[in-house]
Amino acid sequence: PAASPPHRATPAVEEEQTEEERHKIRLRMRKDGTARYISHLEFMTVVHRAVRRAKLPIRFSGGFHPTPRISFPDALPTGVASDAEIIDLELTCALPAQEVMEQLNAQLPEGFEILAGEELHWQSPAPSVSIMEVVYRIELPDPNDKTLHERVAAFLAADEVTVQRDKGKGKTVPVELRRDVIDLQLTPEGLLLTMRKGSPTLVAGHLLLMSAEQVRTLQIRKIGVTLIAPALDCV
Repeated sequence: PAASPPHRATPAVEEEQTEEERHKIRLRMRKDGTARYISHLEFMTVVHRAVRRAKLPIRFSGGFHPTPRISFPDALPTGVASDAEIIDLELTCALPAQEVMEQLNAQLPEGFEILAGEELHWQSPAPSVSIMEVVYRIELPDPNDKTLHERVAAFLAADEVTVQRDKGKGKTVPVELRRDVIDLQLTPEGLLLTMRKGSPTLVAGHLLLMSAEQVRTLQIRKIGVTLIAPALDCV
């Protein structure tokens, strides 16, 4: 009998999309109310579910375990609200940013809202490596604290400021705060803290002479970001 043609294994997933089929949308999201208490992993799950329910043509990675190509910023500390969470979606076909925003907002739970969107070149770097500066607004527990100006000035003048961060079970680790702080300003609305990276809660606790537990009772909000490449006006 004639020999059977050689068997060819079926690919696990489709091959990677061509360059012409790759499209990227950058979104700016608000995280507010009780939503600010969810973990970063839960935040990612919320976005993934909204994208799926909105039936957006999301692009998947290759390999045997394909995952949606959705890029997130660095994690916010629990309890910190935000008006500037930057998220990138890779799509398999072009869609207007406004349409993507509307479809996602219809699926997001209370406390989450897409505020702005923009189409980017598909090779634009992810949010975690695009953000140069982050601005936080921190509520002042005592607006009449006469020594806060002195502590802010001393912090900015210092070459190094090291604090101990609680790791639980009676253990602490030293954390250097000064190198990641770009600027501090006292305003009628609160303390404006501009950072390259790092936790605003540690800086707030140091300047306001508060414990980690006390800092968690403050209203801290991420109000803006500066990106490496011009994209969204997020401030």
